[in-house]
Amino acid sequence: MTAPPPTNCANASVAAYVPDAGTPWNLQRAQHLYRRIQFGANFNVTQGALSEPPAALIDSIIDAAITTPNMAPFPWSFNVYDDYLDAEGNFDYETTYNQYWELRSQWEADFISKGLKEKMTLFWSNHFVTAFGVYACTPAAFNYLTTLQTYALGNFKDLVHAIGLTPAMLVYLDGQLNVKDDPNENYARELYELFTLGVNNGYDQDDINNTAHALTGYRTDDCISSNFHPDDFDNGYKTIFGQTGFWGYDDVINILFQERAIEISEYICIKIYKYFVNDIVNKNFTSILAETFRNNNWEIAPVLRQLFKSEHFFDSANIGVKIKEPVQLVIGTSIESNPPGPVGWDGMLQNAMSQMEQDLLSPPDVAGWTGYRSWINSNTIATRWDQGDNFANFYLWHQGEGLRQLAVDVSNNSSDVSIIAQSLVDYFLPNGLNTLSSYNTATNVLKSDVPQNYYDNGYWDLTWGSVPNQVRDLLQWIFRQPEYQLH
Repeated sequence: MTAPPPTNCANASVAAYVPDAGTPWNLQRAQHLYRRIQFGANFNVTQGALSEPPAALIDSIIDAAITTPNMAPFPWSFNVYDDYLDAEGNFDYETTYNQYWELRSQWEADFISKGLKEKMTLFWSNHFVTAFGVYACTPAAFNYLTTLQTYALGNFKDLVHAIGLTPAMLVYLDGQLNVKDDPNENYARELYELFTLGVNNGYDQDDINNTAHALTGYRTDDCISSNFHPDDFDNGYKTIFGQTGFWGYDDVINILFQERAIEISEYICIKIYKYFVNDIVNKNFTSILAETFRNNNWEIAPVLRQLFKSEHFFDSANIGVKIKEPVQLVIGTSIESNPPGPVGWDGMLQNAMSQMEQDLLSPPDVAGWTGYRSWINSNTIATRWDQGDNFANFYLWHQGEGLRQLAVDVSNNSSDVSIIAQSLVDYFLPNGLNTLSSYNTATNVLKSDVPQNYYDNGYWDLTWGSVPNQVRDLLQWIFRQPEYQLH
């Protein structure tokens, strides 16, 4: 018997969320917001959020993301291709790959410090996919990433226009091989199939062919800029979505958004919903988001404001139902564990993400990471557990007192070991545990090998010398729970 398709049980509306007895504005919902709108927040931030109306908090997060600056240039950010050639004309791949890891490391740090801005940038990097291994020129990667950052919460139409002319995209999807005498259809096809409309949705092969002719003439000659070469441009008639003219690059974008506005808005809003709310789509909700998208002339921020402020987003059925992508898992773990300062585990986190099959700036193909259930398989689940073990050990070895402080904060400095265990469990698991016996197991893990009479007689509290080790043990147990793979 075939299993029935999964369903989205959230039935709350697009109306603005107003806390009440049934859906209170509490730590659980504040954490839900921060885990989705960025990569998480520490205990003190989420506690502080409870004193602010949710709508005002959401506006402040989005406003901050809009004004957050892009990544600062590196010394090599504006190198040209020739700068990587040795005396014999061989390309220096070792240098560019070292720079690639430097770029990744900075971006991962920005996930923690820049929140929503970089979560949206990550989202677009898996939508307008390129792969560093194809173009292998680090300034092109920097240009591509900062282009996504520039438009991350800006105008989608402008983003579509800009991304097709980045050197990374021109190389990755063969735009620079697209010339009038030998048109290449790769970018034209993906522009419709993956970037704006969706598979087989409102275009045909003639549209692709004519679009390819209209996009001819662009290439990168130095890996940091795109250039138009008139001699390579097909200046003849083209018919795209029923409109005929001497169309070029700008015309393609204008005609696309004019003639296929409904298809574009619905396709993009479904992707946004799946990324931020639930992998099982509520199309009644996304159709309203799509209308907002069109009515706001393709501005992304109004869509995000409507989504995150809605009753639907805060519906209990949408809490703890999304599988954490590797970036969310490792960055969220770091943020919520709240180490008192940097401890140098960025290399460990990069390796963990790669082993969990999410290499930043290098998705597996032009369709990007599939996400959802594909993130967990027989190989990656063991890595997820190991990553949690390694993280907790690293934390203990380098800043163990931070583990004590975490327990103090989350439990309000309780001296009751069962309350401390439950507080830590409920802090890290979006819906807690299902049974009392599971909480009892968590308490026993936290007790470690401290004799029971120390608890019975009230000798033990969070000043005890073994507390950092005990909290480490409990975190490792929590990080291995199935519920911890969700947010």
